Amino acid sequence: MSVRQYYIDWLRIILILSVFLYHVGMIFSDMHWHIKNDVQISFMQPLLAFLHVWRIPLLFLVSGVSSFYALGSRTPKMFLRERFKRLIIPFVFGLIILVPVQVYLEKIAQYDSIFIFYTEFFHGIYPKGNFTWSHLWFIFYLFVFALLISPFLTYIRSKKFKRLQEKLINICEAKLGINVLLIPLLSTQILVYPFLPGGSHYTYDVLFFLFGICIFSNRRIVTAIQKQRRLYLNQSVFFAVILMAPHLFDLGKYDHMTQYFASVILALSCSMAALGYAKQYLNIDSKFRKVANEAIYPFYLLQQPVIVIIAFFIVKLQLPAMAKLFTITIIAFGVSVAIYWFLVRPFNAMRIFFGMKPIHVKTPQPFPIVLFNILYPPKQHLNLNMRLKRSA
Repeated sequence: MSVRQYYIDWLRIILILSVFLYHVGMIFSDMHWHIKNDVQISFMQPLLAFLHVWRIPLLFLVSGVSSFYALGSRTPKMFLRERFKRLIIPFVFGLIILVPVQVYLEKIAQYDSIFIFYTEFFHGIYPKGNFTWSHLWFIFYLFVFALLISPFLTYIRSKKFKRLQEKLINICEAKLGINVLLIPLLSTQILVYPFLPGGSHYTYDVLFFLFGICIFSNRRIVTAIQKQRRLYLNQSVFFAVILMAPHLFDLGKYDHMTQYFASVILALSCSMAALGYAKQYLNIDSKFRKVANEAIYPFYLLQQPVIVIIAFFIVKLQLPAMAKLFTITIIAFGVSVAIYWFLVRPFNAMRIFFGMKPIHVKTPQPFPIVLFNILYPPKQHLNLNMRLKRSA
């Protein structure tokens, strides 16, 4: 897959925008969050529950595919250096600059100023304490996953791995063959959850990431998913109804394993449907894709603290919940984009802090040459030279 797969960029852009909308929605659901509205929106909780099941797994899968392309011909050392610049520098910057304000506004009644809060930010683990990595957890996970796979990069490029990959692809190309991936997904949960309930999602996330690197970076398997996209969409709808039935019809709650099994199947089904439809309709390039693809990572870093700050003021207004929802969404989106466009994008120092490549600025020319080029654009230089020769 040497040709750039534009649908992966579009999927990443759409998924990060869904993260933004998800965070706004949390203000109006019964989920714990930094800022809460006093009135909830009735449909918000089941909607967020549905999105939560498959949004993060698909994001890890897409990140796995992107990591495969980032790997290229790099050595493990070069790969980790690139991942460090892309992930850890923004993580540390965000931990110091972007995260504390969110916790401060949540606990503002306990502190006289944000400066006093900063001195106690590292006291205890949130929510009892103050320290949290907030939305930056995803970035840290990606770096840890990069560390885990770095010793195997040589193997991933080997003929032995490609033969194993071909066998997996032959299975996955069959009708609904991707469902074979449910075996490791469900097995790890069965084995891990009884002994480490809080850690079972780590194996879940890393598996989707590995699927992205090892399987979905292959053209044949993506083509097969594209052809079967309607089958995976139907499977998604079926298991979505099963999973959402208790919320929609007041049937009581499933036991943990039933809910977890349905969630895993739904996550894989939705991911495959999204991949298939994206490959079918979004594998196109445009100027907007280039701009949005560069902007979406800084946007992810900025959006949550901006939402918290905007919501801190908006939830106090005497407005209907839906009006507050739309107001926060529009203002927070606009402010996040404006900060990126005017304060991050133009400056190399800020670009580095936000995981972007620096701009290579050309050496400035002396003022007389600049003035000459303005008065006589390059296309006019030839005519000017000819006139000078004639006058001579």
